[in-house]
Amino acid sequence: LSYDLGYMDPALKALQSFIGKYPKSTFNQEAKELLVNTLANTSNYKESLKLYESLGNKSDHVIKLYPRLLYGSAVELINDQQIEKADELLTKLLQVPYNTVQLPLANFWKGEIAYRNGLIDPSINYLLNYLKNPVINGEVNITHARYILAYGYMKQEQYAIAKDYFELIAKAIARGSSAIEQDAYLRAADCYFMNKDFKQALKMYELVINNQFVSADYALYQKGIIAGALNKNVEKISLLQSLET
Repeated sequence: LSYDLGYMDPALKALQSFIGKYPKSTFNQEAKELLVNTLANTSNYKESLKLYESLGNKSDHVIKLYPRLLYGSAVELINDQQIEKADELLTKLLQVPYNTVQLPLANFWKGEIAYRNGLIDPSINYLLNYLKNPVINGEVNITHARYILAYGYMKQEQYAIAKDYFELIAKAIARGSSAIEQDAYLRAADCYFMNKDFKQALKMYELVINNQFVSADYALYQKGIIAGALNKNVEKISLLQSLET
């Protein structure tokens, strides 16, 4: 009754008590399945997953809950910096039935974890799959997916594609722009620089310098490098010397 009424704490205590007192009851399996649901509803995914995997025959109702348990446990592991264990659960999540709701979320985290591990091609594939059907849940969002994708393409030296993703985050910036927007704008400038579009890169670096954003010193350095590339050596020396102040 407590479970049906949504009173999860009393339900949790009652079900645990029942299972402890009546281990041979014909209601034991149903009680354990209800407890799996109750633990999940109280965000105790680790214990819920452990109990789920200890069950013998499982009803279709509890099987449908499995992707949610895998995802919740994986996020807990990510928060605890246990990335490899989280990745294993996410891989399993991609393969189980009834995973439609969690699939985009799993693709996002698989993409981020792959990027952290230097696996750029898989990272790009997972994130592109996420963006085909994006959902937003905390850190999981379109901006973060594009940001990681852009860096992935940049590491592959595909600067034109990287630039497009960075500019989807920040085509322009101003005072008050977020840290991720400022960095995306700066990296877009770097992509123009690497593709030898020095005019556009210079314009963007100067905006960063003039607004004294966090990376103004880096932008000033890049401006000096561009001056050298354009054979303006006196200007290059002056700009690089100005970094001291």
